Amino acid sequence: MEQVIESMPIEVVPTDAQAEQHAAQLCADHDGLQMSSAVVIATAEAMGAEVLLTTHPEWPGGEELGIAAEVRVV
Repeated sequence: MEQVIESMPIEVVPTDAQAEQHAAQLCADHDGLQMSSAVVIATAEAMGAEVLLTTHPEWPGGEELGIAAEVRVV
């Protein structure tokens, strides 16, 4: 699994309490957004990500989420 992750154009980073609080607010603001997805979004925002890749076509776009990153469905 480690080789698969290393071969992808992604960065795996830890989360923190501030990102998790932001995630909780995202869930409150966006019906149907799961906490696990919100943690990914909030952490990407905290890290200053320019692009956020997801396999979830139901995610709102970056502008709707209030984040700077472009949300791309792959």
